Amino acid sequence: MTNYYLPTNVRYGLNTFSEVEVILNKVNPKNILLFRGSSSVKKHGHLDTLLGFSDADYTQVKVNREPDDKLIEESLDHAQDADIVIGLGGGSVLDAAKAVAVLAENNVALCDVLEDNTLLTEPSLPFLAIPTTSGTGSEVTRVSVVSDTVRDVKISFRSKHMYPDYAVVDPALTLSCPRPVTASTGLDALTHALESYTSRASTPVTELFAYESLKLIEESLLGAYQRGDNIGFRQKMAKASLFAGMALSNSGVGMCHGIAHAIGHRFRIPHGVICGFLLPYSVQENGVVQEKYSQAAQAFGLSDASQLTQYLFDLNRELGLKKTLSEYGVGGEDLPWIAENSFSGSMRVNPKKMTKSGVSDLLARML
Repeated sequence: MTNYYLPTNVRYGLNTFSEVEVILNKVNPKNILLFRGSSSVKKHGHLDTLLGFSDADYTQVKVNREPDDKLIEESLDHAQDADIVIGLGGGSVLDAAKAVAVLAENNVALCDVLEDNTLLTEPSLPFLAIPTTSGTGSEVTRVSVVSDTVRDVKISFRSKHMYPDYAVVDPALTLSCPRPVTASTGLDALTHALESYTSRASTPVTELFAYESLKLIEESLLGAYQRGDNIGFRQKMAKASLFAGMALSNSGVGMCHGIAHAIGHRFRIPHGVICGFLLPYSVQENGVVQEKYSQAAQAFGLSDASQLTQYLFDLNRELGLKKTLSEYGVGGEDLPWIAENSFSGSMRVNPKKMTKSGVSDLLARML
């Protein structure tokens, strides 16, 4: 039996930002808790437009870094009177907003949830996600990624109560996205799609979304990177990111994300960059699903897994990624710690069952 679950009301398309006003009129909030990026959404007028959609009182939380437990706990006080939570920004903004929305209604501390997500038993505050980048897919997933400052690790936690109630995906909001962010978030979407397609928990429905996402990325990622003002490329990447999120929301991802959380946090490497860096190596490592990789390769006009691997290496070069982990500051002495901290929930559905020694050996080949 195939089961697919996505309770989010999704509104996608050019200039759908105006749909936010329709949603807010329906919810009729008196108090809105708004999480936003620190400068871009204000600079390009998106913030003022959003504030004009409702006469409610807005409380704003600026998110200028990947969310950590301190940011989440500090923001919870603002949620006490909120009728709806809105996230306007990239993945970090949406993850922070999503975490606060669900914690506020469950009266539980983040540190406890990171140990046991079954503590989340109640639906979150109404949550509206408005992405301004194309890559994380957080607008349609039940996952939030935060840094635990006590243990100095990045952790993902998830619950069926964490799906946004509404997602407004307007490609026009991504036109101002700078090249490095376009590359990083685009590689995140690519990793989501390919890891979802080959996940041990994949289904015909998730594979449909993932494969279509791969095709769209092949058609538009380099174009969006090279010509960021081209709305056609931006539309395809926004749709690719959305479809990849719709796939991974039910299938999970894999080893790239498990390892990326550890490396990215410790060495301050953008999430999508380290995911993209790891992706061709994961294709080589997950030999048990070479047939599925060969099927995925067809989305890029290729015929087999080996061609796909080379395509991914070449794409990384075109997007400005470094060639070795050493160039990112990773040394051989760091590998045991990385391997120890790579076994998050993402690793459970990786096609190949990985071990800590296996992860360490794989990373050694990347130095």
